[in-house]
Amino acid sequence: MDALRHDIRRGILRFGDRLPAQRELASALGVNLSTISKAYQEASDKRLIAGEVGRGTFVLALSAEDELLRKASRAEKLVDLAANVPAPLPEDGRFLEALAGLTPDEQRELTRYASPALLERSAQAGARWLAPRGLDPQATVIPCVGAHAALMALLIERTEPGDPVVVESFTFPGMKALAKQLRLRLIAVDQDDDGVLPEAFDAAVRRSRARLAVLVPNLHNPTGSVMAEHRRTEIANLVERHGLTVIEDDVYGHFTDAPLLAPRLNGRGIVISSLSKTVMAGLRFGVIASDAAQIASLSSSPHLTDWLTTPMALYLGAHWIESGLAFERVEKQVAEMNARWQIMSEVLGGSPRPPSPHLWLSVRGDPDDVVSESRKRGVAVVSANVFAAGRKSAPRIRVSLMGATSGEELRSALQRLTTLGVHA
Repeated sequence: MDALRHDIRRGILRFGDRLPAQRELASALGVNLSTISKAYQEASDKRLIAGEVGRGTFVLALSAEDELLRKASRAEKLVDLAANVPAPLPEDGRFLEALAGLTPDEQRELTRYASPALLERSAQAGARWLAPRGLDPQATVIPCVGAHAALMALLIERTEPGDPVVVESFTFPGMKALAKQLRLRLIAVDQDDDGVLPEAFDAAVRRSRARLAVLVPNLHNPTGSVMAEHRRTEIANLVERHGLTVIEDDVYGHFTDAPLLAPRLNGRGIVISSLSKTVMAGLRFGVIASDAAQIASLSSSPHLTDWLTTPMALYLGAHWIESGLAFERVEKQVAEMNARWQIMSEVLGGSPRPPSPHLWLSVRGDPDDVVSESRKRGVAVVSANVFAAGRKSAPRIRVSLMGATSGEELRSALQRLTTLGVHA
């Protein structure tokens, strides 16, 4: 049962995979049939698998990354250092004030599907949002319902089941979830503090014949690393040599001065971004941006992108960007991030990485055990197993510094983690 749970969490076994018959597995492993039956029953009780009479036993969609994305309420009271969200700000309760000045005609527009005028306004606002990040002013921008929806649209449009997609060895849970849903093969590439390793990247592309990579160069989730200047040049050269397309997830980019990778990729880069990680979690306003030729087919497939948007989110997102409020909130979040990073340094002794909204901490032993013990102490964190894209994991956990309701709550939570031997 532990082996089943391990392989489901790591993505080795995926939702819908059919397991061997119990007698067949008992024979293959050289154990008693009753042992296999007991393991299957326990895994079924834990909702990891389910049997269907006449069809067999199948894996359920209850992997660790699915659990992290799940929004079900929990009875226990926890300091949430698991969810990567912007820190709460005093003015959060006033976010709908922008609607007060709407004319009757504009109010009626919000009750319908998004109009072409509102979609165009949102695209222009998205370009303005990414301009400080170094986006080409001539880039095409497509509005979406957040960055996850943007990534899903790109993967649906550009891949077929079984296709390989190159990612960092530890990648964000949304990427793993989409790979499961779309039946994609994640090709994990080793990384260090400077980003993906060029030699490993080159070998992975050659071996898998992948045509697509999904990377997080800036404030990588979960490690918090920023791709070094020399590494960007090396990766850009490899992308050009292999004719690869890179989807660059830049949802944390506004928290750093490091530029986009995409402008170095000679039209082979596609940027996705949103307001959810840097401005407000509940404002589902995202964009896809790239050279017009690179996303021409997606531009003609609105059912994957802007057709799913809501006028309310488009209006608020565009208004906040146009008015400068979105950028003001980023500045406040950066100040809060730096303050919380200082608290972390005082409690844990600091980190060699630049300030980030999340922290990649070392632990002793199995990170899943540390997560369990942490919950007993009233603190929710995330195991490295949730992020592992390949078969290799690490004795690490990810901690969100912005998830606590205050700096004082964060300090208390981090002090509780130190009793588990956690360190930067």
